[in-house]
Amino acid sequence: MQSQIKKRILIPAASMAFVSFLSAALIILSVFYSRHQYLFTYAPAAFTESSEELRNPYCGFYSMYGYTLSDNKPVSAQAVQSHIRDAADRPLALLQINLRQFASRDLTDSALAQLDLLLSAWEQYSDCHLILRFLYDWDGQASYNEPRSEHLILRHIDQTTGIVNRYSQTVYIVQGIFVGNYGEMHGSAHLNDSAIRRLTQHLADALEPSIFLSVRTPQHWRTAVQSFDPILDSAAWDGSTASRLGLFNDGMLGSATDLGTYADSRKALLPDAKAASDYSVKGSRSEELDFQDRLCRYVPNGGEAVTANPYNDFPAAVAAFTQMHISYLNAHHDDHVLKKWELATYEGDDCFQGMDGLRYIERHLGYRYTIVNSSLAYTKRGKGPAVCNLTLANRGFAVCYRPLRAELILRHTQTGECYTMSFDTDTRLWSAGDEVTLTLPLDGNAYEPGSYTVYFRLTDEASDTQIRLANTLTMDEAFGYPIAALQLQK
Repeated sequence: MQSQIKKRILIPAASMAFVSFLSAALIILSVFYSRHQYLFTYAPAAFTESSEELRNPYCGFYSMYGYTLSDNKPVSAQAVQSHIRDAADRPLALLQINLRQFASRDLTDSALAQLDLLLSAWEQYSDCHLILRFLYDWDGQASYNEPRSEHLILRHIDQTTGIVNRYSQTVYIVQGIFVGNYGEMHGSAHLNDSAIRRLTQHLADALEPSIFLSVRTPQHWRTAVQSFDPILDSAAWDGSTASRLGLFNDGMLGSATDLGTYADSRKALLPDAKAASDYSVKGSRSEELDFQDRLCRYVPNGGEAVTANPYNDFPAAVAAFTQMHISYLNAHHDDHVLKKWELATYEGDDCFQGMDGLRYIERHLGYRYTIVNSSLAYTKRGKGPAVCNLTLANRGFAVCYRPLRAELILRHTQTGECYTMSFDTDTRLWSAGDEVTLTLPLDGNAYEPGSYTVYFRLTDEASDTQIRLANTLTMDEAFGYPIAALQLQK
């Protein structure tokens, strides 16, 4: 499909050193299309994978902060400022919002104003995207601390989401359905199958559609959605509850069952449950890992790695995170597990060789895109347009679950004139461990003759943040990554 071209004039910048280097050091591919009488000379850059930390949106280690809404003791502005400073080097922050003081009544205007001020401060003064967890309990006594009435919980969902939706560009995920010990969906009187369905659906309906939700276990996901089958490409991002519902696991790798997340069994349990339409059955570890492998290609998965044991030894953790498609982890819990990873060494033969295990895991949380190759060729045996091909690999555990804008920019090295074209691709389908080749036709008649630097730019559409790639190339904040030098003659 012919992409539209946006043309704008920019102040020229010095890029002759880059062009001279490529001309001298790289193999040059020249192609000629006689019918239109123009000549392209295309010199791709050397694409070397980088092991550096990228700090891209929506993935990585997060810090966690707790706040209590009340009428008589406002959230401390000083504490919020301290938390924002503390989280400055992280892409994510998890905010726990405790509603315990309203377990028998509606949230007041004062409490809702506190929530509004809190989210406003994080949006204004922090670059973090937020994971929110509303709860009533920090003591492991949910049955005592949370409302007796489900109707009141539904009312609190309506009240809080009215504020949360104002910050949909900053709020990434809402974890849990307000109930359970520590908000983790256990130990509550409101967790029978019908209550899980009602609370999850009500929360999904109340939240702005771009905000993801997460439940504690695959069992909860199946109960809420009433399906044994994870979503497929055809249903991904269709706005349904299933297409927005991910997982959070705060018992991750803590035992053979992830501390009760899975059934204590090695045999297959889900086939019989499926035959009986019993969505509340927990699967075995292998079944639930397979379920997450399929589901979390489309929705986020994260949490806390806890309790040092063989299941979270570094090689085992990498294998599990790869299958679970983990995007985010608590940066401070469990310290024993994090220290074990820090003392481990990655022994592969790639650019990460010799890196400690903690840094290796950090660099693979979520998505990690690297350019592998680029070329220019004519199609249809020389009778079609010139086509730029760009191949990228995703080295991360997961994908970016929000869409990214992929663009090619031709910048004239003498005049600064730019031509910006968009690739026709859905970046949410750039699966972990796979490669994708993007193609874009280039019509030489549409551009002025001369020398160009070719850039590739990947941008988060929600925050307008440029995505950093795992290449040794230097990113230009305005244009992206220089992937080639191009000469056009007519």
